[in-house]
Amino acid sequence: MAPSSSTIKAQGIKIEKDPSHITPLPPYVEDLRKLLLNFREILPHNQKPELELLYKRDKDLLNKKFRLRENIYCDSAHPIYKARWEAAMALRNNAKHLRDRNKEDAWTNLIGGTVFEKINHQASDEGILLKDLLSWGSDELFTNAVAIRRQFPDGKNHMPKPDFWFGLGLYNDKKLSRLSGLELKDKGIEYFTKEKLVCIKRNQNKTLICQPGTSEKAGAFPWMVVELKKERGDEKECLMQAANASYTSLKLCEGLAAPAMKDIPPIIAFTSIGPEAKIFITYKSEEDAKDGVYRFSCIWSGNIENILHALQIRRIVDQLMYWALRIFKPWVTECLEHWSRKRTEDEGDDETDDETDDETDDETEDGTEEESEAEA
Repeated sequence: MAPSSSTIKAQGIKIEKDPSHITPLPPYVEDLRKLLLNFREILPHNQKPELELLYKRDKDLLNKKFRLRENIYCDSAHPIYKARWEAAMALRNNAKHLRDRNKEDAWTNLIGGTVFEKINHQASDEGILLKDLLSWGSDELFTNAVAIRRQFPDGKNHMPKPDFWFGLGLYNDKKLSRLSGLELKDKGIEYFTKEKLVCIKRNQNKTLICQPGTSEKAGAFPWMVVELKKERGDEKECLMQAANASYTSLKLCEGLAAPAMKDIPPIIAFTSIGPEAKIFITYKSEEDAKDGVYRFSCIWSGNIENILHALQIRRIVDQLMYWALRIFKPWVTECLEHWSRKRTEDEGDDETDDETDDETDDETEDGTEEESEAEA
């Protein structure tokens, strides 16, 4: 059951659902917003006539009047542009012709299969399957996470159960054998095995909970959550669920962070009520930290039945994968390196203490023997 809006507020989570009226973002969060919403050169010029035709058909879905800008076009013939256009078309058309619009499962299957399936299956430039580097889950309780996030003010756990969550993949021997190129040379790979994480966790007072759920799925460190509802579904419930899941994921990052780290990576949340979609960023600024405030701020909203918005969603997904692999994962790696070094140093200190204790015991025994001989 989702926490109530009053419980969310009492927990210090402030929801800002209008992209045009959000609190100014800290620089590192603003950088992510700009990355995700960079819609320049996302389509080749030869697709311009078709885009303009569909845009005119779909413009009644927009709340405001927009003009297609020329900077969205490029001269590149790279296959990625064609793939993005085809994916956007499929998303728009499937949404427009969805039969069971009043059923949540229908929208979950549509958006999960059309928007987010790419994150689990696309190959990277190095020839590595992203399903080895990224991971996703669905219908899994964040059972392990409550120990860090703790109960809400109403005394309940409110364990998140997002429709989907995305995290970083963990490696086993089979996955490691498939690595090649740059990823194979990545020194941080060794930290993303269950065995290594168990060793690091022992030394961190159990605050490093990498896997949000209890399943055996090889995924950890959630960086995005997804909540989907049927058309004309309960928007308030959707927002409370997404805010809870993303806040919990951010708390996991706080537990993972090394002491000297100030900027904790934001968590992304994707919500939709039927075709009406929103992108949120959850973060805690240095200023808000003084008051224990976390912000759940909407940075984009649109309708996936509109071709322009469907195209933007595809671009956002591309940028999300870049951010997760090139910014979020290195941050996690740096944290794991810190805790691994600390564990090694602590073990070294323990060994030194043991040796000192042994020497002290030897000296005491020698002294006792000398005293005994003197008394004799």
